[in-house]
Amino acid sequence: MTQQGARQASYRTLASVTAGTYDENVLAAAGATVAGGVDGLTIAGAEIQLLQTLLGSSKTSLDGMRAEYAAAVGATSWGGVGTVEGQT
Repeated sequence: MTQQGARQASYRTLASVTAGTYDENVLAAAGATVAGGVDGLTIAGAEIQLLQTLLGSSKTSLDGMRAEYAAAVGATSWGGVGTVEGQT
């Protein structure tokens, strides 16, 4: 399984779903994790909100959040992140 495939599987776990596209799974995971949900947000906006929630961060760029998450789980970049979990 690729790293992106592993991330998609972890988004499905966070959202308690078993199917959907990568983007649908990101939205579902964010909706299930972020207080107040993510209705009306873009995929990028939902992913930012999800990662902010998981890390307790206030960064506002997707690249910045991905880099912070990668560092938190010991990966050198987002491409090295295999799973996205509720706690890092």
